[in-house]
Amino acid sequence: MKKILTHILFLVCTITLSSFVLHSITNTVPDQIVLAISNGNSDDLAEHFNRNIELKLLNKSSIYSRYQAKIVIKNFFLKNVPKEFKVIYKYESEEMIQIYGKLTTTAETTYTVNVYISKIGDQLYITRFKIEK
Repeated sequence: MKKILTHILFLVCTITLSSFVLHSITNTVPDQIVLAISNGNSDDLAEHFNRNIELKLLNKSSIYSRYQAKIVIKNFFLKNVPKEFKVIYKYESEEMIQIYGKLTTTAETTYTVNVYISKIGDQLYITRFKIEK
């Protein structure tokens, strides 16, 4: 009987710890992405890109490698220096997270930003990233 209780206790602890770790991942990755957008930091943002990413920047849309997308975003941030990024809406499910926000630049131009983050394996990656006026 003690063995059964020990196994049950071990199982409950393992499930609780797994839930805590998953919760920590889903809370930190979106925060890191929001911070990278707010700071106009394409290097930090690209750390969360999937191997290939669908990128829509104003009226141009294409599939880019992580490296190519990083360069495109870097050029955008150089021309449109972020002043503030405000999250308007955030949706989370077990398989994905969507962040919708408003990016205001130092030139007072406002853009809509949509970030789609997918769970691939046990990691979260940006699979789609859109910036529109």
